[in-house]
Amino acid sequence: MKPYEIHIFCQKSEICSLIKKKLSADGYVVGCTNMIDAEKDFLENFDKKIDCIILDKDIRRDFREKVRDMFPELPIICLPSLDTEFVTNSGITYISEPLRLSELSDTINEILAKKVLDNKS
Repeated sequence: MKPYEIHIFCQKSEICSLIKKKLSADGYVVGCTNMIDAEKDFLENFDKKIDCIILDKDIRRDFREKVRDMFPELPIICLPSLDTEFVTNSGITYISEPLRLSELSDTINEILAKKVLDNKS
């Protein structure tokens, strides 16, 4: 079975490195895009095959909406959202502050296990 591929969009490279280290240890293939370095038309040229997207809380709302529109079938996780409980809304899962890597890992495992079940149905 091929490993699941997760892509992180973030503003801070240290956040990406931390998450990437944990998720790679869990057996996932993890890519990261630092949005500070990304071009305006970056998404139009994004052609990676991915199974799940993680968005850092500092990502602009319009970019999050563009990602959701471009990948309507993919699970999307938004990292800590102040004043937001752990919620799934419109296919986006929000995780509350403070970020716990174990909670993120559990969330990804649940999302991808559900995806496997849905594909078997």
